[in-house]
Amino acid sequence: MTAENRLFKRLNTNWVVKLRATRFTDTSIKRMRERIRNISVGGVYIETSVPFDAGTHVSLVFVIPGRAGRISVKG
Repeated sequence: MTAENRLFKRLNTNWVVKLRATRFTDTSIKRMRERIRNISVGGVYIETSVPFDAGTHVSLVFVIPGRAGRISVKG
């Protein structure tokens, strides 16, 4: 998908994100510290060292530089 076809404009970033990933059918938990490379109203692109399978549940915690407080989200 090209930038012209996107519904929402993306903001390029290099924010650190703490990521916790679990599979619904698995009890193992992966904890990582990765980078958010871009973000928009419609989603976020996180560059990870390990790809995730479809159906993986993730919890993210990150800080937007210049803003107070942490942001915690699940996906």
